[in-house]
Amino acid sequence: KTRYGARAASDDIVRSAVTVLLAQSGRAHRDTLATAAGIPSIRLPGTLAALRRQLNVEGYDVLSVDVDDVTVVLDVDLLRQQFLENAGL
Repeated sequence: KTRYGARAASDDIVRSAVTVLLAQSGRAHRDTLATAAGIPSIRLPGTLAALRRQLNVEGYDVLSVDVDDVTVVLDVDLLRQQFLENAGL
């Protein structure tokens, strides 16, 4: 988050997005994600860009958008590897 400053998504938005994606086996409709994050759907593209910058560490796609262009996908295994193992958890 420090790396991206004002362009970073807030902790609440990151937490909400990851929580809803984890609850739905790593996949959620864009509108579902926007609702969970408490933002209007029109702002989701910018928020997704911020989330991807923060979560896609070292170029690995932890967070992506499916080919249908409406489903947001979280690679849960990669999330664990990138964040939990690197934090020593």
